[in-house]
Amino acid sequence: MSQVMNAVDIANRAKSITRFGAHDNILDLIGAAEGTDKGRGYNETLGYGAFTGGAVNLTSMTLSQVLAFQKQMLANPANTFNSSAVGRYQVVRSRLQEAMKDFGLTGDRMFDEGTQDEVARYLLRRRPAGLRNE
Repeated sequence: MSQVMNAVDIANRAKSITRFGAHDNILDLIGAAEGTDKGRGYNETLGYGAFTGGAVNLTSMTLSQVLAFQKQMLANPANTFNSSAVGRYQVVRSRLQEAMKDFGLTGDRMFDEGTQDEVARYLLRRRPAGLRNE
C-alpha cells in the first residue's frame, strides 16, 4: 500500500512543480500559488489592481494606511468578491487586524516585505491545516 501512496505523492508533487515551480520555502510556494510572484509580489492587490485603480506601493504604507486602503477596496461596488486581499500572501483586512492585535503591532509599522512575511507565518501557525480559509 505504501508503494502506491508513494507513487501518488510523487505524481502530485510533479503536478505541483509543473504548475507552481519547485519551492523549498512554504512562503515562496504561497506567493507562486497566489499568483502574486508573477506580478508585483509584495505590492499586489486583489485582481491585480482591478479594484484599486492600478498598481499600489503597499510596502511604503503603514499598517494603518493598509487597513484604510482595504476598507476602500471593500466599499468598491465592483468588488463582487467582497475581499480586501493585499500583498504577496493576499492577506485580508480581518486577518491583518488579528495579527496586529496578537503581535502588538502598531499602525505606524510599515507593511514591508518583513512584516508581510511575519503575518504570513502567523497565519500558517494559526491554522496550518486550513490556510486557505485565512
